Amino acid sequence: MSERFDYEDMLVSSDPAYTAIGMFVSGFDKPKLTPVMVDAENKVLVIWDGTPGTAVGLSVLDGKPGAGGQKAPYYKSGSFNIELIQWPDATTEAAKYSAFAGSAISVGTLA
Repeated sequence: MSERFDYEDMLVSSDPAYTAIGMFVSGFDKPKLTPVMVDAENKVLVIWDGTPGTAVGLSVLDGKPGAGGQKAPYYKSGSFNIELIQWPDATTEAAKYSAFAGSAISVGTLA
């Protein structure tokens, strides 16, 4: 029996990728590396809505928090491979590069 491992370069520079714990909205059922933003009204992390400069992190785990939401890790810094991020449908290239403006996250391609 053999095991196959497919490696993907998630990071595109030597910038450290740090995590934090955040409260995700109830029903967050998205794959890892989904851009997230803070819902100011409910004070939880939600899927990024496409507004430039409002994404604050990337989900670390595939997951589905419970009915009342759930604490889970998210990346709060680092330089990530733009091709591996789980962008919302129809996100333009310009929106991808401006999503995290003002945060400690950047995106790019592998050299």
